[in-house]
Amino acid sequence: MAHREPVRRAQVGDGRSVTTLTSEASATDHPRCVDRRLVLVGANLMKTFACGDVVPGCDARWSFPSEDEVLAAVAEHARVDHGLADVPPELVDQVRAAIVTSA
Repeated sequence: MAHREPVRRAQVGDGRSVTTLTSEASATDHPRCVDRRLVLVGANLMKTFACGDVVPGCDARWSFPSEDEVLAAVAEHARVDHGLADVPPELVDQVRAAIVTSA
């Protein structure tokens, strides 16, 4: 049987680099591939925050490519909608802890 590479790399149309397992490879053949799932390397991951995760009852949500963009939007929201002229460092820490990264 011919040796096959355990992974295949390709560029997706939007510039992401994609690593997939070949049909004959196992997840242990490549440390970045787990359970035969697709692994996106350098993908356009989004940082998402829901204000209600920190301030119960608030329905505001944001998704941006970077944490800094989320924090800037949340600071403006805190000023305009919650009356906070300055966001205390403890609140920034809570927001950072509640930010979720997703593809």
